[in-house]
Amino acid sequence: MSVIKARGIVIKEQDNGEAGKLLTLLIKGSGRAMASARGARRQGSKIAAGAQLFTYSDFVFFKRGDFLSLTQADVIENFYALRTDYDRLRAGSYLLELCDRTIMENVPCDDVMYLLLKTLLALSRGKASPDLAARAFEFKFFAYMGMAPDFSRCARCGREIGEAGPVLFAGDGAVCAACANERNSAGNAAALVRLSREAVNAARGFVESQPDRLFAAREMPNAAVLAELERAAGAFIQNHFDIRLKSLR
Repeated sequence: MSVIKARGIVIKEQDNGEAGKLLTLLIKGSGRAMASARGARRQGSKIAAGAQLFTYSDFVFFKRGDFLSLTQADVIENFYALRTDYDRLRAGSYLLELCDRTIMENVPCDDVMYLLLKTLLALSRGKASPDLAARAFEFKFFAYMGMAPDFSRCARCGREIGEAGPVLFAGDGAVCAACANERNSAGNAAALVRLSREAVNAARGFVESQPDRLFAAREMPNAAVLAELERAAGAFIQNHFDIRLKSLR
């Protein structure tokens, strides 16, 4: 048995036993990990505050083999404001579920963890609307996962796509007119998302920005552009990860 001190954020919680919880966390230097929090649901528990969804803390664990048991949690940020507003809570929950369902266990992902923290801070402090926070996170997340969409070339045939006018987007990326016509002939037209040039530029901006500057632009995408990006990101996530997220429903 060994003692581990680590900083992390709770991205999922489940009741476990009579008064405990089973936590899923993103841990700095370690990635996604599971930990038992015995007695965390008991009134007066010293780890109760740090065993809450969204909570970012300095943790102390006992480790036995691959098993982690939480023994101490010093809360750094609890993102309480997210719990007082339904739309912000919905968006924040979506970000946590996306991380939980797509990040492999015990694979370091400090860049994604930092992105998550910065996005939750912007969301909880009112610096980003729920839709803006979700879309910005998605496209920067794609970049960190090594799968950012290329809007300049067709994902099917590699042809260059012009820099003027809208871009047709499928689950695997941008699609040229020729490949789009082939899809139409095969009856797959409904799977294509038509992205305005404003939406393409916004997505590129999210991909290229550092988390500290993700919400610092003077002009942010409007609701119509964000709706386009929501459809594109949804198709991209479905195609690459083949998951359906409960938080979206």
